[in-house]
Amino acid sequence: MILKRAPVLIILFFGLIRIIYAQDFKDKPPQDIIISPPQKEFRAGETLEYSVEWLGIPVGKIILKNEETAVINGNECYHIAGRVMTNRFL
Repeated sequence: MILKRAPVLIILFFGLIRIIYAQDFKDKPPQDIIISPPQKEFRAGETLEYSVEWLGIPVGKIILKNEETAVINGNECYHIAGRVMTNRFL
């Protein structure tokens, strides 16, 4: 009897979790975003590596690399390449 209702209970459980952890931004006032110039320049070849986790379980990595800097329309821009790697389980 319980096994027949298990899928329904699982769906209800995960549905309630989504409602509990949902973020509500309606009541928050809009914020002005101020972008200031960087304090230190990124050099070509610099990399940033992030670990991706889901519920505390490592599921992959993201690697961002600054390939080069270029001037576009008078603004200095960074050419950034990203690479995503998942673990074997995914």
